[in-house]
Amino acid sequence: MSVNDPTWLTLQQAANRAGCSVKTLYRLMHRGRLGYRRGGDNRRYVSADQVHDLFPDASTAGHTGIQTELEAMKQQLQKLENQLEIQTALIEHAIALYQPRDVNALLAKHWPEDYGASR
Repeated sequence: MSVNDPTWLTLQQAANRAGCSVKTLYRLMHRGRLGYRRGGDNRRYVSADQVHDLFPDASTAGHTGIQTELEAMKQQLQKLENQLEIQTALIEHAIALYQPRDVNALLAKHWPEDYGASR
């Protein structure tokens, strides 16, 4: 067993692939649900096939699911950025068209009954 052997994984590699913690793998080993071997470096190694059998969704679909979700979020962010640019341009245009002389003119325009010319 070596670190480069794809059939055996360190506990950290297995946890990353399974989408769980190393502590969870230790629990599974303790309960006899996950076998392991010790390497020359005295580290525990688990079979990649056994990890896949215990966590079938995490080994394959999990990564593609995350990738798909990330792409959808990127597209949504792009849409929001485009909407923000359009709204900013509209607001800037409205400000350029409507420039009240002073606050009283602004109030009189929007609330003529309270701030109209009679005051």
